[in-house]
Amino acid sequence: MKTKIKDFLNITALSVSIAGMMLLSSCTDDLNTIPLDKDILASEVAWKDSATYISSLAKVYAGLTLSGNQGPDQKGDINNGDQGNTTFTRGLWNFQELTTDEAKNSWGDGGLNPIQFNTYGSSNTYLYLFFQRVMLNIAFANEYLRESTQAKLDSRGFGGMWTEVAKYRDEVKAIRALNYYYLMDIYGNPPFITEDDGIGAGIYPVQIKRADLFNWIETQLLAIETNGILPATDYSRMSLASVRMLLAKIYLNAEVYAKTNRFADAAIYSKKVIDAYPSELVSNYANLFCGQNDKYSQEIIFGLPFDAANATCFGGTTYIMAASFLGDDMAPATNFGLNASWAGNRTTQNLTTLFDKSYDNRYMFWETNRKENVEDWKIFKDGYSVVKFTNLDANATTYTSTVSAPGFANCDFPLFRLADAYLMYPEALIRSGNTSSSDITKYFNKVRTRAGVDELSLAEITLDKILDERARELYWEGHRRTDLIRFGKYLSGYNWPYKGGILAGKDLNPKYLIFPIPSTELSANPKLTQNDGY
Repeated sequence: MKTKIKDFLNITALSVSIAGMMLLSSCTDDLNTIPLDKDILASEVAWKDSATYISSLAKVYAGLTLSGNQGPDQKGDINNGDQGNTTFTRGLWNFQELTTDEAKNSWGDGGLNPIQFNTYGSSNTYLYLFFQRVMLNIAFANEYLRESTQAKLDSRGFGGMWTEVAKYRDEVKAIRALNYYYLMDIYGNPPFITEDDGIGAGIYPVQIKRADLFNWIETQLLAIETNGILPATDYSRMSLASVRMLLAKIYLNAEVYAKTNRFADAAIYSKKVIDAYPSELVSNYANLFCGQNDKYSQEIIFGLPFDAANATCFGGTTYIMAASFLGDDMAPATNFGLNASWAGNRTTQNLTTLFDKSYDNRYMFWETNRKENVEDWKIFKDGYSVVKFTNLDANATTYTSTVSAPGFANCDFPLFRLADAYLMYPEALIRSGNTSSSDITKYFNKVRTRAGVDELSLAEITLDKILDERARELYWEGHRRTDLIRFGKYLSGYNWPYKGGILAGKDLNPKYLIFPIPSTELSANPKLTQNDGY
């Protein structure tokens, strides 16, 4: 399975990497210095090669994993000294985990402190880089859709490829919807541009309201589902299961995004995802996060691939692992299969105390030479290290594997996972009023049984219990901020170390429910206005 992903990611396209960049919202000076006629010519020439339709598709996917056309830090898509910070997975992880009770960072450099202290402003570097990454991913997708219509295929003599390319187009639309989903979740009211808009200097994307973007994403995903030409499941590429998982997620959070109750739809689509995977959950939880986790596609619905030889970057699971390790007492090359230790991220007592560590096999923390409580954000050893993600081979449950220890990750990042759907479904049933459904206990307890902990009765399964179970099951997988907001725990009524910038934690201003639009974008695009409060 991983060979297929590796080969897929190694193909890039000149037309997308040049012409697609001209659709970035900022219209920054360095992009505008590229002659427009030269870019258009490059695009026209590239698309006259039939191989471009798969290589450009590869570039659309690569925007979710890599920093550019040559890893780990060369030929970057975005101009930045640290290419790792321009990657999608690293940016998503920072915003979804460091802002919460699940992670704190000891570096504090380049704007990380405002993120982990929930005091972020519009000039934050990380805020800008992730925004640029997601907008660039959308630009790649728009360029693909613009250049792959049936009319253009016919004009280039490729009409016989339409059936194949039509499937690629639905994949690209799904990836574009995924990127817009994260813009909606994180920034609320982002710029909006599609393949129907123009390209080049002077083109400024309009701003879209969060609720309107919700409706557009829903419409796009439902159309893809109706087309029915994507495979039912596919670990490495967008499938109907991935499309339905994304629909379930937007419906579950619809009150946040669009001020509307769509919990019944969330239940329907969570169940559709579940029904697509009759083999149920993987027996060994640790295998979902090992260096061979691509073998477990019966639970990983959509995995973002990383390969120590062929798909490398300083983001992705390399970042998640290396920033969690300290070489002087963890010996990562021996114990975790990764020859890198950056000593940055660790968790807080709010997460570790949720576990019954005598029984719960999801308890994957390094306690030696650590304090459980975070008392100083600058001290890496304040807080247990998370050792959930490793480069170990499958079933290496004792951390004594003799697998090779490269400097980059072989572990793929499970963006969508079946156990998540198992927990979303009971939550959606309860929130939609189906509180007596036997499916609540059935699927909630499947997750607990795999973890080795006792089942709960229907009366015991409350929304708070579901939130805690999501923390135990999904920690460090990029869900926590969205969960805390949906459950009403992000702003007030629940504290963690350095929430709001103080050790004891404090309530947050409601403006922090979304991030600000980067100030550079506001300066470059006169059609944008800042989110309230910033």
